[in-house]
Amino acid sequence: MGQQQLLLLVIAIVITGVGIVVGFTMFHNAADASQVDAVTQECVSMAARAQMYYMTPAYRGGGGYSFTGVTIEKILPASAHHAAGENEHGTFTITPQDSTAEIVGTPRRSTAANRVVTLKVTAKTISTQISE
Repeated sequence: MGQQQLLLLVIAIVITGVGIVVGFTMFHNAADASQVDAVTQECVSMAARAQMYYMTPAYRGGGGYSFTGVTIEKILPASAHHAAGENEHGTFTITPQDSTAEIVGTPRRSTAANRVVTLKVTAKTISTQISE
């Protein structure tokens, strides 16, 4: 009887340990996915601001139907806690050309940093790509 109880105790401990490890893994994967989602949302918001810059006449401080003058400072300015192009979710860059702009967002979490979000912005469209 004692050996059966000891065996059941060992099996229960092993199952509990496996459950804890799986729980930690699921939590970290969800945290990474959440940060990538937040970076994607911020990139889309920046893309909308870049399109607004594109459509604003030059005499009002916009691009006058060109992305050429848009900078990261114009679409994601510095705050009290972060430099321009940064926030609590990640770091962002913009590469403007005349009729297109490319916005790249990199998550802050080291385990999610390899999932870079890239948006191609034109006057009417925004296309998103997330590297794996």
